[in-house]
Amino acid sequence: ISPVPSSQFINLGSFETTGNFRINITDMNGKIVFEKNDAHLDIQQLDISGLNTGMYLMHFSDDAGKRSGKFIRE
Repeated sequence: ISPVPSSQFINLGSFETTGNFRINITDMNGKIVFEKNDAHLDIQQLDISGLNTGMYLMHFSDDAGKRSGKFIRE
């Protein structure tokens, strides 16, 4: 996830997904503020301009496992 911090977009990089892919973003209180489920998701950049400023956790999951990261919205 880059750049950190960011005010408009974050780059997710490239990775291959296996099966059903899910991404969600939660605030530091655990509230889901963004969620996307897609069998063939191809997102390399995500618009975060609609989020309030603060720190967020991003969770990725697919049939191969789970990954997570954090970012700061300026």
